[in-house]
Amino acid sequence: MSIELFDLSGFRGKQETTEGTFETLAAADAIRLLDGQGRIQGGKLERNIQRPNGGSKPFIGIERRMTVSGMIELVGPTTPGAVLPYSDFAKACGHIETLDTGPPAITSLQPTLQGIPSISMDFFHAGLRYRGAAGRGRFSSLAWAINDYAKAGIDVLAKVVGYAEEAIPSDSLVSFQVPTPLLEDSLTVNLDGTVVDCVSLELSDGRNVALSYGSETTRTFRQGREFSGNLTVWRDDNWADLITMVETNALVPLELLVDDTVDARKQKATFVEVQLDEPEPVNVDNRAAWRFPITIMPGPTGNADYVLEFGTST
Repeated sequence: MSIELFDLSGFRGKQETTEGTFETLAAADAIRLLDGQGRIQGGKLERNIQRPNGGSKPFIGIERRMTVSGMIELVGPTTPGAVLPYSDFAKACGHIETLDTGPPAITSLQPTLQGIPSISMDFFHAGLRYRGAAGRGRFSSLAWAINDYAKAGIDVLAKVVGYAEEAIPSDSLVSFQVPTPLLEDSLTVNLDGTVVDCVSLELSDGRNVALSYGSETTRTFRQGREFSGNLTVWRDDNWADLITMVETNALVPLELLVDDTVDARKQKATFVEVQLDEPEPVNVDNRAAWRFPITIMPGPTGNADYVLEFGTST
């Protein structure tokens, strides 16, 4: 028996041809995961038998499920306008992927609650693979912060297929780009024509993923989508425009642009309508900043309250 290092892990996912039928996963199905955790969990169906001399309650295990959580870097494809390296996974997290070969070449994601496909997945950790089928998930968070990388938190839920002992896998991550850092000369944040000096935009989804159990099927499903969070900005010359948005209860568009002129790559997040609430003064590096609570609204038409685009600068 080999000695397994605890912090070695890996994650794979692939869209299923038939929901619940486990797909064979290859090295190319690997997904670059940050701070990932995978586990198999379950509940108990207990029998509360009363005995004159006491004793434990007998039980059987029910509602077994596999969960994977962590973060992914929001990066585009190595070939502009092609599928994302985490395409199957993004679709299973409730997104529609659109390809435009351009020019400019753009791959885009926008959320949906309809027709979400399922994935087979496995999570390698310290010599074991946890395997799951009929998986679906969500982007639990979206985050852009200065001097960091754009990231999405993920939660995925699946039916349990089982465990498999395995040596260290030879996963392939060659299709994943090096992400563009969010720096002063690469990040621009625009609210309805007002460019703000942004420190961070951090959003969380208030709805979860669940399993439904029946006599014929066990299915994963999204319970909805409600993004909100905080927009932190420096108190610069445009602060009065943001206060006016708060005072007038304005619904305004927000655009976040990451432009890497060195590698000619561009990433854009467009939020159709957002609403700001009263700001709170916060200390960032011993400098006064404002943290605005922000709620992401669905647009007046369609289902997309945000669109994530990955493309070229030209």
